Order: sequence, then C-alpha cells, then structure tokens
Amino acid sequence: MTSHYFSLARHALLTGLQCAGLKIGAKVGMPRLICSEVEKSLRAADFQIVYYHVSEGLHPIQLSTVVEMCEAIIAVNYFGFPANLDYFREIIGNRAIVLIEDNAHGWLSRDSRGLELGHRADVGITSFRKTIRSVDGAILTLSSHLDVPNMAELGPSIFQINPGYRARDWISQVESKTHMPMMNLARSVTRSIRRASVKPSHGVSMDGIERPRRPHPSSMVRLEKTNQRREIERRRDRWLYCLQESAGTGITPVHFDLPSGVCPMGFAFYGSKEAARKYSRRIYRSGIEVFSWPEMSCPSDSVTDLDYYHQLWIANFLQ
Repeated sequence: MTSHYFSLARHALLTGLQCAGLKIGAKVGMPRLICSEVEKSLRAADFQIVYYHVSEGLHPIQLSTVVEMCEAIIAVNYFGFPANLDYFREIIGNRAIVLIEDNAHGWLSRDSRGLELGHRADVGITSFRKTIRSVDGAILTLSSHLDVPNMAELGPSIFQINPGYRARDWISQVESKTHMPMMNLARSVTRSIRRASVKPSHGVSMDGIERPRRPHPSSMVRLEKTNQRREIERRRDRWLYCLQESAGTGITPVHFDLPSGVCPMGFAFYGSKEAARKYSRRIYRSGIEVFSWPEMSCPSDSVTDLDYYHQLWIANFLQ
C-alpha cells in the first residue's frame, strides 16, 4: 500500500479513481446515504452514479444488482465503524471492479482483524480533519498494483487560514483546559450569523473540477503531533458516555456495542427533531455537538430515500 496526502477527501477520491484506471463516464456504485459532496465531485468529473441503499444498521441492501452495473463501488465506514468488505468482495466475485473504502470518518479505527480502516481496499480515502481539528487534510491509500499519482502536479496548499477556523481552534483549546462548553456557544452564535446572512452556503455547487491541492503544513504538523492512543481513549470514553445518556430520551442508537478496534467519529442515532433536541440538551455541558447527518443531495424521480435516512443524527466528538 502507498499513502499520499491531499487537502480534501474529494481530491483524493478523484485521484484514486484515475490511478485505478477509470475513464470518464464510468459507473460508480455508492450508498444513497452519503454526503452530497461525494456525489458532486463524481458528477463534476463526469462519472455516472448508481446508488444502493443501506439498512438502519448501515449495511448494504441489494448490492448485487448495483455491482453488475458498475466499474467501481464505494463502501463506507460510517462513523468509524468498519464496513464488512468481505461481503463486498463476495458480491464482486471475479468481476474487474475497483473497491473503494470511504474512510472519511475512520482515522485511527481498525477492524476485528486489526487492519487499519482505509487500508483494506484497492483505494482508500481517509479525512483526518474529521477526527482532529485541522484546517484540511485527507489521505489517499492505494493498493500496490495501482498506478502511483504524480504528486508534483498537485497545486500548492491554501496560503491563508480562514480567521473563523483560527477562532474555533483557539476556543477548542480553551475548552479542553477549562472543561466549559464554550464551543457549543460559539456554534450557536455562528448559526445565528449564517441565518441572518444572505450569502449562499459553501459547497452548494461545484462548477468544474477543482485542482487537487496539498494539505496545509499546519495540518500535517497536527497530524504528526496527535497522541493517537489518547485520542482513541477519549473518543471511546465519549461514545460510552453518550450511550449511557441516551436512555429515556426517545432516540435509538445505530450501534449498541463498541468493538475494541473502533475509534468512533461520534455517537450516531435515529430520532425525531424533538428527541434529538432533548438528547442534545442532556449532553450539552460535555461540549458535544449534535447535528443531523448527512447533507444529502435532493432525491429525483429515479432516486428515492428511505425514511430513516432523514432521522439520522450524530453527536460529534471533534474537539
């Protein structure tokens, strides 16, 4: 396996598909339950998308039908819990299909065999900025039989860090020392400002394909300096706390067990808006933010959503 660093996961994904030999117009299978940025990136690069659904336990449904139509298929490690890639490989069989492991949520997680998530397929995509607070940062992992990207062609890293990120980073550091929920207050203020603003939100559309960039040097420093053992312990402790506090709130956890190798992105659960608000108030003082996930693209005549897709929430452990 070889690893290569990018500013954003979508840059890593498109580069990985190119290294795997996929041509423009190729069909890529992916779960309907996924962040819209993945779909936007693939469509901007003229790939065709074929959706498959997932169960409430986030396992693929009727995958065989989709596999027959595709040249590549994306398996997602939702919230840092490992997807069963053996099942994907069983369905793929001897077809020449590229298996992509979307590990955006799973930096520091391992499966039951002790294998690092993001390193178990032909192409692996890991977004470490969703585990540690960094301005950007993604990792492309490629199987040894695939071409290696020409990293010299990458654009330079972003040259100026957004002041908003600097403020959030400072608040996060103060919060970790004082144990006061300052970040939650900052998020509330930010949301109020956004609601009052007439500016469109970021990431609504993509015109053309962005040039892949290197991660910011500060992101690489933070990656290298992270105490991985301590971060894993912190996240696992928070997950157990969230599970305990979920009793009597009307929510239903996606997972009731925490496998030994999992470093969870957060605590995922299903519930109504009212139940999610009740649960959020219960864990507010812990500094954990609760929000709905994912921001999906709008359904069309050919794409339908399952009801529980829109009842999924995450108590995020980003510090």
